[in-house]
Amino acid sequence: MKFLDVSTAGFGSIRNASLTFAPKFTLVYGPNEAGKSTWHAALNAAFCGMRRSRGQSPADEEFARQYRPWDFPEQWDASVAFMLKDGRKVELHQELIDRIDCQAIDAEYGRDYTNEIINEGSPDGSVWLGLDRRSFLATACIKQTQMLEVLNNPEVLQTHLQRAAATCAINSNGASALQLIESFRAEHV
Repeated sequence: MKFLDVSTAGFGSIRNASLTFAPKFTLVYGPNEAGKSTWHAALNAAFCGMRRSRGQSPADEEFARQYRPWDFPEQWDASVAFMLKDGRKVELHQELIDRIDCQAIDAEYGRDYTNEIINEGSPDGSVWLGLDRRSFLATACIKQTQMLEVLNNPEVLQTHLQRAAATCAINSNGASALQLIESFRAEHV
């Protein structure tokens, strides 16, 4: 799977903007408060969505407090376009306030994949990777502070990997996810 671009009408301080990824490698850099972490969070929210439930967890409340648009709180969304391993280009849109207008659509043929990737009431693209939104966050969305922690103490990496394995969904096939990781590593690393 390869991310192509991420866009938002409103996410944190970002308004009506998009970020296109280079074919091989994209580096996002800038001074403090430039929006790097906000783009990182927008990409995760666009791909994995947010669980739909009556009550919000403390983590959901903190996420909303940090990333719901400050000036226009009624418009909070994120979209991502990506290419699956089989060549399908999918556009996944997440409306993050009520989490109702969320969908995964084949960009070429218009086929709706939304129902194939529903997890906790909303579309979750990480299902295509054999993961769920928590395990994807624990393995693919590495924050700068986590990276510095691993550089200073390499044993922390083992702890993070154990946490990621522990957060896999009960109905997720962990062996399938490990096989996908091993295949990717063999081809690209």
